[in-house]
Amino acid sequence: MTTGLFEKIAAIRREPEHIRMRYVVMCVSLSMLFIVGIWLLSVQESVSTAARDLPEAVDKGKDLTGEVPSLNNLFEQSVPLGSEEKKTMRGSEFFDQQVQGKSGSAPGEGMGAP
Repeated sequence: MTTGLFEKIAAIRREPEHIRMRYVVMCVSLSMLFIVGIWLLSVQESVSTAARDLPEAVDKGKDLTGEVPSLNNLFEQSVPLGSEEKKTMRGSEFFDQQVQGKSGSAPGEGMGAP
């Protein structure tokens, strides 16, 4: 068997290039069909599994609708971060406070003239 395979490969190597290209196309096509076949089998299995599990998932989803609050309710109940201060400040004041906290100096100090 092995000797026959090596002899066949040697015979193909002696063929003209267009004949060798036919062998290449045939081998690539067979390999592609094999891979696509395996892929289709795996897709079929995953689709059948999903279809089998779908009714159970729908039932679980229906059970959750009473427990899960709506996004509007969550937004209305939200509390801004840093609410312990209970102080409202403008954006520029907040920025200045953050810069001062990081550098330890007032904003604009230590900067060169524009």
